[in-house]
Amino acid sequence: MLIGSVALTASSYALCGLAPHVAVAALGFLLVGAGVAAWNVVVVTLRQELVPGRLLGRCTAPGARSAGV
Repeated sequence: MLIGSVALTASSYALCGLAPHVAVAALGFLLVGAGVAAWNVVVVTLRQELVPGRLLGRCTAPGARSAGV
């Protein structure tokens, strides 16, 4: 699922760049959003499964990504 969402996002960005018409580019941006949403659901679920419960709040706290955690 992770690889599929990355592939969908990448191919959708390519579609946006190569689109001959605005409607096709809009469809590409819609698909980009779907790919990013799928990525977020899978990654957050995976994080919640792998991180021990006592540390989960520290992993999902605001600013944790900017701190490199």
